[in-house]
Amino acid sequence: MGYTHYHYRKEKLDASQFKAFTEDVRKILANTDVPLSRYDGNDGSPEITDHSIVFNGVGADSHETFLINREFDEPFRQPNEKGFLFAFCKTARKPYDEVVVACLIAAKYHFGDDIDVSSDGNAAEWEEGAALYKKATGRIPVVPIDGV
Repeated sequence: MGYTHYHYRKEKLDASQFKAFTEDVRKILANTDVPLSRYDGNDGSPEITDHSIVFNGVGADSHETFLINREFDEPFRQPNEKGFLFAFCKTARKPYDEVVVACLIAAKYHFGDDIDVSSDGNAAEWEEGAALYKKATGRIPVVPIDGV
């Protein structure tokens, strides 16, 4: 398998909340020295729009793409008991993991009960991402994983 972060979320996230979330993601990316690309770890820069956030590590430090769309566009996935849809990002603990963690903390902050976040990691493994979130946003991070 591999070290992975998971989230269940509503099919459509509120547009104004998503805009505020993308503003935090821009701050997070501006406050990291971790090299980032778009999809495959080779081409392009991270993509942040009013409809989606897409990034990966670079080269050998890439793994799976971090992707959050405002409107979930993978209808083949089955909703959980809350009606939420499942997504994940396997980072294999590569350097861009701290950016993924910071973005998931920001997602939980902005979407609250509309998103559930979990991880193969524990609180100690989320420390770098939490520190990046705090540096970028100025807010005290609330780590949204079980047992924390």
